Amino acid sequence: DHVKILQILKHKEALLVLQNDTPGDPIFIVNIGDTDANNFQTLATELKKPTFALVWTDDVARTDIGSLASWYLKIIQERVTGPFHVVGYSIGGSVAFEMAFQSQKGEFNMKTITLVSGSDDLMNALNKDDAETVDSEVTALCRFVEQFTSEDTEKLKNELLKKKNQEERIQIVVKYLTDSSRQTVDKNELSEAITNYLQKHKLVLSYIPSGNLSMDINIIECSAKVLANDVTRVKELFAQVCCGNISIHREFYSDQFTKKDVEKIAHILKKCINK
Repeated sequence: DHVKILQILKHKEALLVLQNDTPGDPIFIVNIGDTDANNFQTLATELKKPTFALVWTDDVARTDIGSLASWYLKIIQERVTGPFHVVGYSIGGSVAFEMAFQSQKGEFNMKTITLVSGSDDLMNALNKDDAETVDSEVTALCRFVEQFTSEDTEKLKNELLKKKNQEERIQIVVKYLTDSSRQTVDKNELSEAITNYLQKHKLVLSYIPSGNLSMDINIIECSAKVLANDVTRVKELFAQVCCGNISIHREFYSDQFTKKDVEKIAHILKKCINK
């Protein structure tokens, strides 16, 4: 199972148009990780609504999640005047949540908020009983790798834990990905992308919502990760920061976003958005 590394995209524009020739309230997908935003192209086609991706650029407001969320909301405001939907994907989940929180206090007309594989970071922040046992930098580095492969990263994690120096750890990840990839990879570019990802992870790690979200929230997670008996715990944790309805949808899909995965996610998203 070879690793498929995208050309690490350095986005110049924070807003990518995925589909804009269909009627309906637009959908904005918050994707601050390194997943190829083109993966969402198929999703946009399935959703049959104007769809955009909000991505990470060199000039994003990166002091904290609050400033990043308001920066993205301004971009949305420049684009649309009416109602819109927000989807937080993976590491973008916390940003999307904060955007929803800010929009209920301001002049924004956000209709729905949905997290796709994006509830982990918030749950970790809210889960007081679960002290971080694994080095959070190692967790972040493994998550970076998991964006490109479905292989188990346990062996890599153990190797990373033996090193304490960040640069050494980054080089281990670069070697792991370049050795596993059929593509020729620019090692400097990859190293820079990893450093950037660690910055994003630190940003997300420091985020705890400053109040309660009054609107409903939809959470879509892979059923292999959120087991049926975990649903109650997820609801309990989110109830600490949500007064609206918390809907959890479990579906089996991979992080690699195959056509079949996209169809499954789109099917649930349509139900969430068209409620």
